[in-house]
Amino acid sequence: MFFFYRTIALPYSLIPINQATSTELQQLKWIGPKRAERILQYRTEVSNILVPADLIAASGLGPSQAREVFDHIDWSSTQKGERYNTTVIFVSVIASAATIAFSISRIDIDLTTTPHNIYNLALIFLLLGAGSSLLDLLLDQWKSYLALLSITLTLAGLTMLTTLLIFALVNELSADFAEDIETTFMFLVFLMLIIYLNNGPSLHLGRLTSKTSIIIELNAAVMVYDYCHLFLATLVLSILAFANSNLWFEEIFSIWASVILIVNGCEMVKGVSPYVSNLSTKEQATLKFLLQQEHSQHRDSPELLQRIVGWWSIGSGLLILSVVTAIAFL
Repeated sequence: MFFFYRTIALPYSLIPINQATSTELQQLKWIGPKRAERILQYRTEVSNILVPADLIAASGLGPSQAREVFDHIDWSSTQKGERYNTTVIFVSVIASAATIAFSISRIDIDLTTTPHNIYNLALIFLLLGAGSSLLDLLLDQWKSYLALLSITLTLAGLTMLTTLLIFALVNELSADFAEDIETTFMFLVFLMLIIYLNNGPSLHLGRLTSKTSIIIELNAAVMVYDYCHLFLATLVLSILAFANSNLWFEEIFSIWASVILIVNGCEMVKGVSPYVSNLSTKEQATLKFLLQQEHSQHRDSPELLQRIVGWWSIGSGLLILSVVTAIAFL
């Protein structure tokens, strides 16, 4: 007679991550004395661990290691946290809603030529990309792939529009259709700049939390972010000087850009990178914590050059406001 025994998994105690002592934390896989002390330090200097991304920053574990730990943590002892700060969510919702409304208004199902079909398909991709972005924010799941889907669809739509734009320059298309392509392309470029300048630091900081060495990437990202204001100012002034399409979003974007340039320019004149100042309080504390763990100190752009960029941004912002005001009264 054979007896078959079913293996019964014995229940294990979940670790309350925000109440656990150093000894209790070391019961978790990959967590030794040093990482346990680092988690305690994070809880003291930054905040409680609210979401899995916080645990990665606090412990220094890699994403694959952290996933093995998540199921052994009592997350009921944590408060519900947001993946993104309020500004990121607000700008993302506005940008997604604007893209959806713009795409719907531009789709024309009555046109059957190949370029028009490609244009409509690009708009559909952009529409789906914006919808995926909204769902990503609403579902608020850490392992959601909706953000990646949104980026993929948006890039596909942009690629199609870029191809059509090049095709319009080489071949003769109707003036109205060529203007539609240019208008849509400019609209998306504006939105991408808005999202980058508002949300870039917060989204990039999320990448840094899983890095073992952050200082080189951080300094490069800060320099690119700060000097992007030169490009933004030049772009907006060029549009106001040479564009004749009288598009409603040109004025809205120009006003927004002028405010960003003036506010961030004031930060740079004071010797502070707007990359850091645009982070939320918790994100700034997280960045400081990560740098302390690496025994590194963040170095901003060279002070003189940073101040020059700051004054350029302030002057450009004021000039843009003046031009938009003059256009409004003409």
